[in-house]
This record gives sequence, C-alpha cells and structure tokens, in this order.
Amino acid sequence: MKKIFFILALIALISVGCSYNSSVTLKDSECYIKIVGQTEGMTMILDDKVSVDISNPDKKEMQYKYNEGNHKITIKKNNNIILEKYIILEKGKITEVHIP
Repeated sequence: MKKIFFILALIALISVGCSYNSSVTLKDSECYIKIVGQTEGMTMILDDKVSVDISNPDKKEMQYKYNEGNHKITIKKNNNIILEKYIILEKGKITEVHIP
C-alpha cells in the first residue's frame, strides 16, 4: 500500500514539475500610428513640425513610429487639408487613422 501511495505521489510531482512554464511578457515601448486608406499623393504632418510622405499607391495600410503623448495630425493632398485631428499615442499601442 505504501509503495502504491509513493508511486502515485511521485507521478503527481513529476507531472506538475514538467508542466510548469514561466514566461515574462514585456510591453512594447514604442508608439505607432497606423494610416488606413488610400494615401496616394498625401503628406502627414505631425504637431505642425514633422512632415512625412505617406504616398504609397500599393499599400492601403502603413505604420509609423512616433513619440508617446498627445499629437495633432494633419493629412494633406495638393496643399488641401484632407484630415485634421488630435490623437493620443500610448506605449505598446497602435493608433489607427482612417483616411476618408
């Protein structure tokens, strides 16, 4: 009887020890702006300072890295404002901006 109890206890310990898995998930420290829509001939201006050419007729989605915080985003085509809005960028998150 003691042998059976010992064998069962040993099997339980081995199965618990072998199935334990520990992992650490770190949050991405970068902030991203994802532009969705047709961007041919367009420029993105961030905080009235940084100008980025987002004209790419082959892609309907593009991603750009930028600083964390509140930002003003302006999308222009032929010097006409297509979109102007304020966005909040957070670490480890992607903020989508849809082009109308």
